[in-house]
Amino acid sequence: MKKLFWLTCVFVLLWAAGIAYAQDSGSIRGVVAVDVNGDGKCVGTGVAGEVGIANVPLQFVNSDGGIVMDHTTGSDGTFGLVSVGDSYWKVTVQPGTGWKITSSATLYALIDENNRLAENINFCLQSTSTATTSGLLPQAGGAVSAGLTAVVAIFALSLIAFGLLLQTRRRA
Repeated sequence: MKKLFWLTCVFVLLWAAGIAYAQDSGSIRGVVAVDVNGDGKCVGTGVAGEVGIANVPLQFVNSDGGIVMDHTTGSDGTFGLVSVGDSYWKVTVQPGTGWKITSSATLYALIDENNRLAENINFCLQSTSTATTSGLLPQAGGAVSAGLTAVVAIFALSLIAFGLLLQTRRRA
């Protein structure tokens, strides 16, 4: 009978500790998505093609820097870090080559006794192969096209020949 009493006490204590631990932890959730038009907004915009991106690396760091966790997005671009302790968490998206960050690269999530769930920690990325470059000049010294280069060269040689012809007539 004593064994049953002590086993019941241990079970109740473990159960209570589990509830207490669950109440002292929170969750951080968000999405990493394609930003088609590069406006820094990509979640719930209704713009075609603004969908989640799979396997994007993220880093979570608590406020004192003592806890650093790396994570990646799921197949639909969502991520969730559960059972995080109370802290002011720094969340940073770390896309690989081929992506440009159009939103803030770092966002912050507060987890405390009044706020156990930090949602909408969203990041927007644009593919560098489709990134707009309006307003940028072409590479300096690069030929626009071979045909245009040939036309300009022939015109320049014609001007030089005409100048030489005028010079020889003037001397004669």
